[in-house]
Amino acid sequence: MRVGSPLSNFPNKVGKVAHGPSSWDRISRSGIIKVGYANEAPFSYKEKPYSPITGESWEIAKVIFEKMGIRQIDGIQTEFWSLIPKLLNRTYDMIAAGFYITPTRFKEITFSYPTYKNKESVLVKRGNPLGIKTFSDLIRHPFGRIAVIFGSVTASHIRMYNLPPSRIIQYADGRSAVKGLRAGEADMFASSGISLNEILHHDGTANLEIIQGFEGFVVNGQPMVDYGAFGFRKEDLELRNQFNHHLKPFIGTEEHLHLVAPFGFSREELPGDIPSTILKMLE
Repeated sequence: MRVGSPLSNFPNKVGKVAHGPSSWDRISRSGIIKVGYANEAPFSYKEKPYSPITGESWEIAKVIFEKMGIRQIDGIQTEFWSLIPKLLNRTYDMIAAGFYITPTRFKEITFSYPTYKNKESVLVKRGNPLGIKTFSDLIRHPFGRIAVIFGSVTASHIRMYNLPPSRIIQYADGRSAVKGLRAGEADMFASSGISLNEILHHDGTANLEIIQGFEGFVVNGQPMVDYGAFGFRKEDLELRNQFNHHLKPFIGTEEHLHLVAPFGFSREELPGDIPSTILKMLE
């Protein structure tokens, strides 16, 4: 499903909500937490409508919640663009969607310690008909169109290249973007490399391929690396800190690596040395 106009942005303004006891007080007493997700593999998703939720983010959250004494996780599925608005409106207590940490998002929410790092890749029809090797190639092309997920960091980053709005095609989710690519609505689909590898692995897209050696987004001559984490309301620092207390020592352990391997994550995707710009947003 295509969504919005090419330059539209997801809504992120919500009214103030009256607060009672802190979220952590409520969750620790009840042992129940509500978690929002966008049904995007390989982070938090269902294989089929009746399947249990799984994925890199979801399985990590389950382990950490158990360490925190939380017995019940209520998953609430929503569209990707609505993850932040519904968090702020208190529909759920946390976002588990492989959410990239960005300054724009940090204006509204706060984040856990990162669970992985990644950069963008591009999916095209087999043979790469337009011969695109970089985003700069796409800009120079007279008509090439790029599919992105509405409200994603990729949709935000692509604007740095001043591509004409009519050539940015936004979709509600990755599966819709792949359908659009197959149908000729777009010539390429940009998303996280991990997400695109998952699509190729599970969806049987024999007529599609990832552009090998694609450099991703480049800022000041350097490839841009993104860091994925869980999202929390800014007033819920106690909940975030309790989560981080167990999450940080878990990341990089053999238990962690074994848990996320089925979803395409390895030591190569571990956060490693996190840039100071990201660390400042985690304080």
